[in-house]
Amino acid sequence: MDFKNKKLTTKLFLQGLSTYLKIKVTLFALFLGIYLTTLTENVMFCVVLISPQSHILMYFFLCILAILDLCISSSVMLWILSDLITFRRTISVCACTLQCFIILLLSGTVFSSFSHGL
Repeated sequence: MDFKNKKLTTKLFLQGLSTYLKIKVTLFALFLGIYLTTLTENVMFCVVLISPQSHILMYFFLCILAILDLCISSSVMLWILSDLITFRRTISVCACTLQCFIILLLSGTVFSSFSHGL
């Protein structure tokens, strides 16, 4: 069998986000608000762990879950926000694979901590 097309794909084209400037600004403001809310809530929850009354094992595990949630949301939202600001509509295959790996790894960690009776 002789294959004619031997080009290696290095970039993926993103579809679905609007090309209109007003919609992009609105989506950027919406996603930035969601990301800042998530960031604030998770950081505030981890700061509670500093107080001496909350040195219980349950708060320690909840702080770990808050950090995992922060990492999962940061791996996706920062890429979306950067794509909305720039006019770049591509992602490299390596970056896409890395982002999928991070999401699956951290989601699996959250799932396994809940399945073992957190």
